[in-house]
Amino acid sequence: MTSQFFLWLGVGFGLAGIIAWFRLPKEKRSLVGHSPSLEQRLKDYPQKAQAVIVRGDRKTSLLKALPWIILMVLFSAYSFWFQQLEQPQCVEILGQNAIKIQLFMVCYGLPLAVLAWSLLFARTGIKTLKTGYFPPLDSKLFSDAIAVQGTVSILRGIGILFMPLISALSLYFGNDAYTTLMDGADWQQTETSCSPGSAH
Repeated sequence: MTSQFFLWLGVGFGLAGIIAWFRLPKEKRSLVGHSPSLEQRLKDYPQKAQAVIVRGDRKTSLLKALPWIILMVLFSAYSFWFQQLEQPQCVEILGQNAIKIQLFMVCYGLPLAVLAWSLLFARTGIKTLKTGYFPPLDSKLFSDAIAVQGTVSILRGIGILFMPLISALSLYFGNDAYTTLMDGADWQQTETSCSPGSAH
């Protein structure tokens, strides 16, 4: 019954979308799916926002993001490999149990990575509060963007400065979870239950 309801609901939204499409004037149909250029959007901002276009620098932004990309690829690759193991408790890497490594990465690795990233990104929040612009005018962005001044930009800057605190809290709870899981597990029994041919 529930699946049929969602099916008919999806069909209804689809029909409504088709009807709305044909009711649009032809000149407006051509605009659907095509976002206006930054220059056109710049004209829509009020004068008090002092909006300006910040040109992107893809090469520099990619170089800055490269360490984080590599870190996430390695974490994702290990997690995918870990999920394929039939008996992860019987697998050791550099003398450490695969489950312990996975727990360490989830409870410490990710929170530490987010904390380091948020501390580096805190400079953006400080610049935003000083200049009132978000993104700051000297930002190395992947693509062109519009920087504006105003209350929303200031709130974004404040939010960015709170990110390290939130990351530190996640690290605290991660440490608590890791300690609880490690203390509650009987690793000696786990290791003795593994037969010599069970590790992959």
